This record gives sequence, structure tokens and C-alpha cells, in this order.
Amino acid sequence: HHALMSEKFLRDIFGKIGCIAEGKIIIREMKGDEGMPASYAIINFKTRKMAERAIEECNYKMIDDYALRISLADHE
Repeated sequence: HHALMSEKFLRDIFGKIGCIAEGKIIIREMKGDEGMPASYAIINFKTRKMAERAIEECNYKMIDDYALRISLADHE
């Protein structure tokens, strides 16, 4: 996957915003628009407030010509 989608990168970016629950980063590969490689990650923050702060501070933030898109996931 792209260098941006590493656990270290995600911990560096989102660890500054809030506490990530230990061991709770999952990275998956998929095909994006027009067959281009795309990746997504699931990050579990310790509190909803920390997750909402990550959205406020990083949603659509550009890093190396890639836009981060962040949303809350439904718990099932």
C-alpha cells in the first residue's frame, strides 16, 4: 500500500489528536475510481470526542497530494 497508509504514519498523525486504542488500526487495500489503488484504515479512538476531533482537524487534509477523508463508523 501507499507509504501514507502505514500504521506508523496513522499513529503519527492521529496520535497527536487523541489517544488511539492500543492495537486498533486496521488497513485494507481496495480498487478506487477507474481501477486506481486505494486504501482505507479503521482507527479506534478511546473516546468518541477524540474521534470527532480527528474529523474536525484532518478531514480532507491534503498530505502528499492525497486528501484524507474521515468519518465515524457505525458500531454493530
